[in-house]
Amino acid sequence: MLILNAVIVISAVKPVLKNDSVQNWELVFEDEFNGNAVDWRNWSDEYLPGLKHGSYSQPANAEVAEGELRLYIRKESVKGSTWTAASIFLNEPIKPYTYVECKMKPTQCTGVNNAFWMANRSKETTTWKNRVEIDMVETRLDTTKNMGNCHIGWHDWKAQPYLLNAKGQLDHVAQGKIIYHDFDKYEIWGIYFRENDYVIYHNGEPVWDGKTHHIYPKQYYTGTGRFPDWFEKEGKRAYGKWGQDDWNYQAGYSGDNLNVILTAYTWPEKWSPITDAAADKYMAVDYVRLYRPQSLLKKKPEEHFPEVKRAILLKNNYSLSRDGNYYFSAVVEKKSDAPIQMAFADSTGIPVFSVGSDSKNQLFIKFGDRTSHTQTAYPAATLKKVYLENNKKYWLVVRVSALKGKGVFDRDAVSMSAFPLDGMPVGDEPYFYPNIDSLGNTSINAGWDINAKNYTDASIRLVQLRGDAVVSDFRAGTNYRSVLPPMWQGPVAVLSGCRIVAPNTPASVNVTLSGKAPWNLKYTVNGVQKELTSIRYNTVEITETARENLQLKLSEVTDADGTPGFTTGDATVLVLNDKNQRLLPSFDTFIQPEQKEDFSSRLGLEIKGDKLYERQAYISFDITKVPSGKRSFLSLYCTKNDKKLPMKLSLQYVDVPVNAALRFINKPTDEKCIEIARMEVPADEKIYLGTELTNEINYLKQLGAKTMNLRLVYVEGEKTNMVSFQQGHGQVGTNPVQLIFTDL
Repeated sequence: MLILNAVIVISAVKPVLKNDSVQNWELVFEDEFNGNAVDWRNWSDEYLPGLKHGSYSQPANAEVAEGELRLYIRKESVKGSTWTAASIFLNEPIKPYTYVECKMKPTQCTGVNNAFWMANRSKETTTWKNRVEIDMVETRLDTTKNMGNCHIGWHDWKAQPYLLNAKGQLDHVAQGKIIYHDFDKYEIWGIYFRENDYVIYHNGEPVWDGKTHHIYPKQYYTGTGRFPDWFEKEGKRAYGKWGQDDWNYQAGYSGDNLNVILTAYTWPEKWSPITDAAADKYMAVDYVRLYRPQSLLKKKPEEHFPEVKRAILLKNNYSLSRDGNYYFSAVVEKKSDAPIQMAFADSTGIPVFSVGSDSKNQLFIKFGDRTSHTQTAYPAATLKKVYLENNKKYWLVVRVSALKGKGVFDRDAVSMSAFPLDGMPVGDEPYFYPNIDSLGNTSINAGWDINAKNYTDASIRLVQLRGDAVVSDFRAGTNYRSVLPPMWQGPVAVLSGCRIVAPNTPASVNVTLSGKAPWNLKYTVNGVQKELTSIRYNTVEITETARENLQLKLSEVTDADGTPGFTTGDATVLVLNDKNQRLLPSFDTFIQPEQKEDFSSRLGLEIKGDKLYERQAYISFDITKVPSGKRSFLSLYCTKNDKKLPMKLSLQYVDVPVNAALRFINKPTDEKCIEIARMEVPADEKIYLGTELTNEINYLKQLGAKTMNLRLVYVEGEKTNMVSFQQGHGQVGTNPVQLIFTDL
């Protein structure tokens, strides 16, 4: 895994960029491929379902030798293919304001596509998110010119399920250009991926910004081009289109998680036919490097006021008549339901904008003649969330997105979010989506709690506080990181999970780390202190041989500079033995689309994410039989993992009865299913999965409930993969789904 949000000085190498406007770059990741194999801690194999132009992609075709990555094309049949190919991706999505550079040489033959590109490979995809693709280079040898024929472009696949082209076929919005280049040598391709747009580079020269096209020059901004009319089905949810005059399609990008991908596979054309000459040829990659501007990574704020009274006189001038972002934050503790307000004013005391919380603990932004409110603005209005509880400390952060012009696309924006100070550190900036209407409505993919837009050239010099609240630790800066609370500035270690194993069996739990590598980690196992040192990857396994039930807790994390950080979470290893009490479900089944069969008589529970062949599992327990004073764990036994790939599942409480008549057509609505945990299925089978349900069961019993109904659904991973679990009611096998009770 990567540490893309960390300041990691790997080497002094600089990006290959001519007329570089940023100049001060920090190298945050590099793979020079100097080992003898692909480092699968950084990369994953991209399983391509089915065959792609006759190729079957497999990890065996990705090799490292002589200081380069080689993605081989081989003439062999696997699962009906004619050829085998290779495609791998970086495990962690890139962050906005990242320059990605790749030095590569294409496969020296025709009929093979050589690609350095980005798409989502690590999060759930829907018709409104994580469906954008950016191709920095897709090149094949063109026999008509004896040069590389390179496609550069973007694709918005979100509308594919419902958008029809002129032939009445389902289609997607896309745009690109062709450039010709030398095919027989290493060349450097790159992309500076910013917050809402990007620039693609070839050998240090900018070649395309995604906005120009010789036939459809306005498609980037309007979405119309090959398709004459805008498609409204997901216009508001996906694209933030609420009728505002400054709406911008921006190539369909709305904060998608994008992973860097390297691919070589067969793709013949008349001008680039596939022949036997492609056998055992490879696309070579010398390096992949990621850089971020140093200005975004500095931790020190421009101004800091540890104690706050009723007003703050700022030393600096934060002018909205220029292009750039400002950030302000404070620790806020409401003492009553009375409204609170922070007014950001000019030097004469006239408010430029105000932010705050009302008597119902909802957030608002008043910006000139416009007011945005979480009770009315989309998507906040759909969340039914209490933002600031009384007598609890929150970190309140405000972003000002300033634009110097007064044209239709030059409105300034104000965004705000609130996070519990004792909660999980929010080290990554929420995604800012610029399509905001006059009442704060925006896309469901926007990351800030509430947003507002208006015109102003005023400067912020004064902050005035009103209401019954204690405010402290006020910070002002020019990047998000600089205004983080001190306890969130250092490394973060998160431990979670539950493992169920046979006696005397090794069990592993994961710790996720962020910050500056390498890390040192201290933790306890049943109260005994242990330590891991010089951890270089941001996911590390703690492995213990479990002779008895184990409780693991983190106690300390420090980064490369010795800076102490934030630890949270714990993990349980539950040993299966005769001391544990068990409860089998009163009912369990799975359902799938367009199937009328009653699957409750099956001996397995199947789960899959592909919408056409989706599987959802439902489980019911009679919780009146749950012993008092015991800890309760859900135990699942994975009998099969079709593609030996990891998958993440959502375990949800179902707030309606579940019975044997359940079909996909009458399944509980999503609104009646509340997530209570996430379960990670490793790339393995014949293993136990578990999660603790003690608090959830106790809460339901307090309410007088007699049954706990649960749903298990796919969340992340290869959605065409299917995992199966042993069923628990009726005729059962040796490892049924069950609740296990223990005194641990």
